[in-house]
Amino acid sequence: MLKKLFTSNTRIKLLTVYLMNPDQEYYIRELTRKLNEQINSVRRELDNLKKIGLLRSRTKDRKKFYYLNKDFLFVEELKSISSKPFPQTKAFQKT
Repeated sequence: MLKKLFTSNTRIKLLTVYLMNPDQEYYIRELTRKLNEQINSVRRELDNLKKIGLLRSRTKDRKKFYYLNKDFLFVEELKSISSKPFPQTKAFQKT
């Protein structure tokens, strides 16, 4: 499971975004701008995180929004890991 979670920089950035802001939802273009990543890599990693159950999605106003699945088995452990004092992306940090 961990190998599937931490395989790319884009995935790490996305994990940080969602774990630091668990009540927020984001659409793909918004994430690409904030994380400074290519749309294809963001789309691929969102799909991977959704397949393992960490994220869910919904469509609103013709946009697909992704949000954290708070019932995911390891969500609390991942939040704990992400809150450790490791270098993190500045995009989407809690204010």
